[in-house]
Amino acid sequence: MASFNVLFFVLISILNFSSITTKAEDTHFLYQVCSKYRFTAINTTYQNNLKTLLSSLSSKATHNTEFYNNTVTGKTPTDTVYGLYMCRGDIPSDLCGECVGNASQRLSTNTECSFSVAAVIWYDECMVRYSNTSFFSRVTVAPGYPGYALPSPTNMTDQQSFNRLLYRTLNQTADEAANAPMGAKKFATKEAAISIFQNLYCLAQCTPDLSPEDCRSCLDGLINSNLPECCAGKQGGRVLYPNCNIRFEIYPFYRSLESAPSPAPSSNSREDTHFLYQVCSKYRFTPINTTYQNNLRTLLSSLSSKATHNTEFYNNTVTGKTPADTVYGLYMCRGDIPSELCGECVGNASQRLSTNTECSLSIAAVMWYDECMVRYSNTSFFSRVTVAPGYPGYALSSPTNMTDQQSFNRLLYRTLNQTADEAANAPIGAKKFATKEAAISIFQNLYCLAQCTPDLSPEDCRSCLDGLINSNLPECCAGKQGGRILYPNCNIRFEIYPFYRSLQPAPSPAPSSNSRDKRSRSRTIILIVVPIAIVALLFTLCCYLLRRRQKKNSKTILRENFGGEGAILEGLQFDFSIIEASTNNFSHQNMIGKGGFGEVYK
Repeated sequence: MASFNVLFFVLISILNFSSITTKAEDTHFLYQVCSKYRFTAINTTYQNNLKTLLSSLSSKATHNTEFYNNTVTGKTPTDTVYGLYMCRGDIPSDLCGECVGNASQRLSTNTECSFSVAAVIWYDECMVRYSNTSFFSRVTVAPGYPGYALPSPTNMTDQQSFNRLLYRTLNQTADEAANAPMGAKKFATKEAAISIFQNLYCLAQCTPDLSPEDCRSCLDGLINSNLPECCAGKQGGRVLYPNCNIRFEIYPFYRSLESAPSPAPSSNSREDTHFLYQVCSKYRFTPINTTYQNNLRTLLSSLSSKATHNTEFYNNTVTGKTPADTVYGLYMCRGDIPSELCGECVGNASQRLSTNTECSLSIAAVMWYDECMVRYSNTSFFSRVTVAPGYPGYALSSPTNMTDQQSFNRLLYRTLNQTADEAANAPIGAKKFATKEAAISIFQNLYCLAQCTPDLSPEDCRSCLDGLINSNLPECCAGKQGGRILYPNCNIRFEIYPFYRSLQPAPSPAPSSNSRDKRSRSRTIILIVVPIAIVALLFTLCCYLLRRRQKKNSKTILRENFGGEGAILEGLQFDFSIIEASTNNFSHQNMIGKGGFGEVYK
């Protein structure tokens, strides 16, 4: 049994290592729309043609091509499939290929879309679309393809002034994107100053197969029709349609287009951080350059500095001459984030807290990014759970419901509670972070995450997470395809796609441009070699166990019949062939008598 355990441990280690070395850069799923018209029969001509089309899109995206459309022609018009992909204009080629591959695979396996005759799927980095009717060079705004709008939950202070700047900048961005000739990249970004402390960042893009007039018309509909309904006056928002999309934020979310990026990111290249939400105390210090403000700057600087030294959690106090001048602060990075990205996130959050007009004069604030959380206050909050109304949590849910919500919710609560138990059971000071995966169906999985600040006790951590799961989650996110709730001391998140990194040993620094082919070959070799090795090991192990059992049986027989003399007689055992030859094939001439155990031969 011990040998079997060792064998399976080796096998699991090999498979885990292979999955680690093939891990690619993350892409971020946003939304999908699937046609209500479906093909019912399995392996129909249309389904086979759709698989061929998606495969061609995935393959083309690995060859430094940001936009591509293709048609797989069937024997009849109803079997013909039209498809295209478009990557965001600032995305490097490797990430473009990874995104299109993920989107194509999701369209093939997702139960909601896998039998639809038409679908469109959006990621933050790309869009993939297919249909049984041609849509190339045409603007699609029909009700059958509703757009996807995601506004920030936070309003700007001076909405009227901000909206004037927003519409002016978005229209300038749309003009620049649309003026590109047909076939060229129709992508543009613009930056505008909201104040001396804050900027507005805008993006607009169309599929390159549109004419300049159609592109501008598509973007005009988003800006003047969709944007006022969803996102005007907000701190950020995006509206996506199959042919065009816009986005704006008050933080930089796109890459610089001034110089083309190198083909593959280096091992020390910086990744983007993603701002989520902030809460600032209504109590403020009014004089500029007060002792408290100076101490706050010192505190934020110390947090930024510490985060660059491979430290995922840190709290600090800058003591003033009076209790009113003392500042307490901490940061916590998400448990699966690499140290470089942790340092980058804490640095960005600290800078934002220092310069943001809404928080820069607040005596207390907390700020969340996707990768970290930074918090400060004029009163100590270390090792205490904060759920007071002064610090409301941040909840963000997917706009799409699960089909079988009752069954999904049972699985969701069970898995989240298991994840929370695992995170909370870490001792005080240790990382309180856990992730879990559960099967929704044979085609789809649920991915959950839970985390607490390490200064909480296991009981306080579990209590904090319990409040999120049983009080906040039902109000915002139950039955949805994804959601997250953030509080100063704890947070939870769930999605139907993998959004966290593996917590096993870190992968090699950066994949090369042909890493996908290498990964495919590696998987093929592993699938061939590992089963053969397992069979050989099992066969050898079985032979060994059988020989050992036979030897053990002979020893047992000698011990039972001859007692202590069995050990002496064990050395007098001979093979049957030797005995047969020595007795002349058990000849009567060699028989010298008969005893209790049978005939005795010379």
